[in-house]
Amino acid sequence: MQKDGLLKDPNHYQIKLTARSLMIDGKEQPPKVFQKYLKLYESNTGRPLTGNNAMVITRSSDSSTIINGAGPTPPRTPRMAPMPPLPALPAPPRLDTDELRSELRKDGIIGADEKNLQFQLNSSGLTVNGKKQPDALAAKYRKLTGHNDGKSFNMMISTQ
Repeated sequence: MQKDGLLKDPNHYQIKLTARSLMIDGKEQPPKVFQKYLKLYESNTGRPLTGNNAMVITRSSDSSTIINGAGPTPPRTPRMAPMPPLPALPAPPRLDTDELRSELRKDGIIGADEKNLQFQLNSSGLTVNGKKQPDALAAKYRKLTGHNDGKSFNMMISTQ
């Protein structure tokens, strides 16, 4: 403002900027000057002057007062704690139900024409159509399904 010749005395002045006007020492400034300083204010503060809000600067000799009535300062965006990694998804099954039925037929666990199947395999054993199967077969099907790593699991397949 001093470079633009708007301040008669750099030690004594009052500036009032609103959304509608710019007043310097009680004198309203031309629209072009007002627009220049409104844009400068908004670009420096990051927020517009709206409604009846105003920025007032008063300087008298060796003291200055700045009143910014442009409303409350917007809250800062809260810092978010980093998200913990998501748990790993279980591995997809290594065998489909047709392959499973075929293998169960080879082992004589189900009949050649049986289509319905109730299959449960976990770390305790293998049950097919309600009948507990020997541990050796449970070990075989754990290997076929990719669950022979000793970890706890429960696989249930039911088809009709």
